[in-house]
Amino acid sequence: MDHKRADEEHWPLLAGQRPDDEERLSQKTDQTPESLAVGPSRCHKIHRAVVWTTKGLVLAGILVYLFAGVGRGMVETSLAPPPSETDFSAFHHGFELLPYPHDFDDPRVTCEIVNITDSAALLKSLSFNLTTKADKIKVFARGPIFGNVTLESGGTAGDDIEVDLKFKHYNPPKDEPSDEIGDKAMFARSRHPQGPLKVKVCPFYAPGGGYGALGIFAIHECDHGSAAGDNKPRHHPGPPPPPPRRPHPPPGSPPLPPPQSAIEASIAIRFPQPSALDRLEIHDFSTELAGFKHSIPNLDIAFTRLTLVGEVEAAGVGATELEVVNIFGGLKGNFSASSKLVLISSTGPIDVNVELWNVESEEGLIEPTKMTIVADKSYIHANVSLLTYSSENTKPSYLVNAVASNGFAHLNFTSQPLGSALGLETFSKDHPTSVYLHPAFEGRFAVNSVFYDPVIVAPDDTEDPYGEGRKRVVKLEKTWLPWTKKGSVEWVKESDAEGAGESTDVPLGTVKMTTVNAPAAMILG
Repeated sequence: MDHKRADEEHWPLLAGQRPDDEERLSQKTDQTPESLAVGPSRCHKIHRAVVWTTKGLVLAGILVYLFAGVGRGMVETSLAPPPSETDFSAFHHGFELLPYPHDFDDPRVTCEIVNITDSAALLKSLSFNLTTKADKIKVFARGPIFGNVTLESGGTAGDDIEVDLKFKHYNPPKDEPSDEIGDKAMFARSRHPQGPLKVKVCPFYAPGGGYGALGIFAIHECDHGSAAGDNKPRHHPGPPPPPPRRPHPPPGSPPLPPPQSAIEASIAIRFPQPSALDRLEIHDFSTELAGFKHSIPNLDIAFTRLTLVGEVEAAGVGATELEVVNIFGGLKGNFSASSKLVLISSTGPIDVNVELWNVESEEGLIEPTKMTIVADKSYIHANVSLLTYSSENTKPSYLVNAVASNGFAHLNFTSQPLGSALGLETFSKDHPTSVYLHPAFEGRFAVNSVFYDPVIVAPDDTEDPYGEGRKRVVKLEKTWLPWTKKGSVEWVKESDAEGAGESTDVPLGTVKMTTVNAPAAMILG
């Protein structure tokens, strides 16, 4: 059968025409060719559009499926442990090896492994030495582990920092209040809570020789059971691939596993005993122990840079650059810095006494000493002393920023060098802010308390900090907003009191306070 002829015969039927339509159309010679082709051409276009739309949908589905598979492959690859030949130096701030908790067989590192379920192993104390000659010294922890860490002097004389560690299995008692174990429970929750726990402690070489870093890893090794006689642990298999079509998500999020498997650690870091004449100097020391509470006595060590990550309570610690970041708990104690001080707390309050030293450089230049203090979900209470080692003919300067996102902020400046410049900026929301300035402060101010009337307090009986019998003049400027007060503070002689505040070069400092839905007060000492 001639298929082409059959298609030609059946085309009028497929196009929706009766058999005699073609004969009638052929008799109308006055019609144009376009008008004669109206019927078949329109149907053909519709048919072609339907076909190409179907093909496009099928192709789009195939591409979505393929790209979804590639994305899953990328995620699974990123979660896989790196091979032993991987160069870790680019990931660990100058150390030759970045520790990875799953890489048990790396031949370049000799680690101590402690099985937490072994009662005999828990009685032992592990000891390691880190060299003070390293450019960077670091102690950090990974995995479901928490505890206490102590930084103290009193080690043996020499160049070694002694680190002693003890571990025990943590099971929270049922009658323990939930608010007291919140931090511990968070660290105890793990993807594999039912397997035996192990601790892997690994020292890592510093580029200059000796150990410069110590990594502590808490690891679950899961055992799903195996054939008879096979006692090798079985790890969790990977999740099954999702179906081609995305199913509806289950109602609500799956609950976290109970806090039943975690490791509690006790870490003692002892710095070497300095000589009778020289003070111990350490270039860069840091900890990353987010689940630990740092207890620091009065530590008389000259740190160039000191970084502490975790809850901190310090009787006294200082550095040229000091940074303390806390995720759980609060920050409390005495801190000092001569270049930069950063205090950040995510959940707990900040209650500190701070000394900011402004030091003249060898070139005779004065750079401002900076402090940033941030409390995300709690309050700030800080007593700040502004101090200087500079000569009398220089003008020390300080920059202070304080942010309390969900709590009050109270800053009390207990001392300030004469002739120094203070730049202060504060912000709080839904909670009040109060700043007590030292009598030596001179400069301009702007207090903004949205929807509240700002408070400016300036006692008349304050004595001249210079001892020259001058008078403090506070002048307010006109503003368009009722919740904003701007002005200047200046110490002048009695005869010059009328013209105070009009000069642009006399004020030394600036204060800017901002609160939202809460009052703000600036009190002049």
